[in-house]
This record gives sequence, structure tokens and C-alpha cells, in this order.
Amino acid sequence: MKNLILAICFICLFVSAAFSQDNASLISQADLLYSSREVVSNAEGALNIYAQALASDPTNYEAAWKASQVCKYLGDKYPSDSKLPILESGEAYARKAIAIDPDRAEGHFWLGVSLGRIGEERGVLNSLFLVGPIKDEMEAVLKINPKHDGAHHVLAVLYRKAPGWPLSSGDINKAKEEALLSVQYGPQRTLNHLGLAEVYMSMDKNKDAKQELLMVIDMPLEPDRVPEDKDDKAQAKALLDEVNKKLGE
Repeated sequence: MKNLILAICFICLFVSAAFSQDNASLISQADLLYSSREVVSNAEGALNIYAQALASDPTNYEAAWKASQVCKYLGDKYPSDSKLPILESGEAYARKAIAIDPDRAEGHFWLGVSLGRIGEERGVLNSLFLVGPIKDEMEAVLKINPKHDGAHHVLAVLYRKAPGWPLSSGDINKAKEEALLSVQYGPQRTLNHLGLAEVYMSMDKNKDAKQELLMVIDMPLEPDRVPEDKDDKAQAKALLDEVNKKLGE
């Protein structure tokens, strides 16, 4: 009997290890596809594989938050009439990640990002109720990692775009504070400098904005953010034209 129990335990451990290896292989395949996401079909393929890994193992935290990340990327690339459904899928995946492990930052971060993009698609007046939840998720991220530059960037955007009191909690001075923190903790990221430039433009500090925009244009591409950096640089060039007009240059 003792030998039988040991044999059963061994078989269970073997099956569990093989199962884990299969899921790790799926995640690696999806990661590889996502690394070439400039081809949108590759991003879609990555999403399908992350979803497959999560269906195979509903406790797979990595598959859940990475699926949410892909949904946000696709939401930025899809035509207007297809954005909201994929962004809402991203919200659902992020909530799954949080349910699996609420003490890690990625789920909270991508939930806040997903809600923010959903709010942008619905319009400000239809999305004021999302301001609080987005702020809550970013604060959850910062409780786990106070130096998370992405969370500071999202808060900067939130404070810059949200209406001020009494409608909401928009505050350009808080936006500047958060944007500066995002640059402090993530100086290599074009998005953080672009966000700071947009804050400066909102404050009519166009010389400061120009400095940040020129920096974005000249910064090297991050190997794991090539598509996003290219988009940031294109936006920076467009905003630089606007700033130069304001400066009479």
C-alpha cells in the first residue's frame, strides 16, 4: 500500500510538472509573437495563445495580465468601431489577474490602463465614474512599487484630462507632479517625456514642452517598446509643430 501511494504521488508530480512545462511553452510562444506586434496579426496570435494558457490553467497570473496588455495594444490599433470590445476584454483579463494574485502590480496596472482607454472611447462625460477606479488601481500599484513610472504616468494623464472640481478630480498641478515622477523613475521611456510635454502644454509652458518633445524625438528606441516608441515619436513631432506655432518659430 505504501509503495502504491508513493507511485501515485510520483505520477501526480510528473503530470503536474509536464502541465507546467506546457503552459510555460505557451507563454513563451505568445511572448515571441507579441515581440513582433507591429504586425497586428502577431499580436492577435499572442492574445489567442495567452487565452489558451489561461483556459488550461485558470490560476496562470502571467497569462492573464499579458492578455490584458495585448488587448490594450490592439485597442490602440483597431478601427474606432472595434476598439471598445477588445478594451473591455482587456479589463476582464486584468480583473482575472487581480483575482489570481491581488498583491502583484501588473493586474492592477493593466486594469487601470484598460479603464482609462475605455473612458477615452466613451467620452469624458460618459466616463467620469471611472476616474475614481482608475486612481484606485494606480494607487494600488504604487503601494506595491512606489517607483512604478507607468502608474505615475497614468495618474498624470488622469489629472490632466479629468475635469476639475466639482465635476471630478482634475488638477494640472498634480498632473505635473506625477509626470515629473514618471520621468524620474523611467527616464528612458519616451511616453513619460511625452506625458510631461503635454502637461507643460496644458500649463502654457511651451518652451519646457518643446524641450521634452525634442528629447522624445531624439531618444533611442527601447528594444521591448519599438512600436510604442515609434508612435510616441510621431506624436511628439505633431505636437512640436503645434508648440512652435505658439512660440512663433
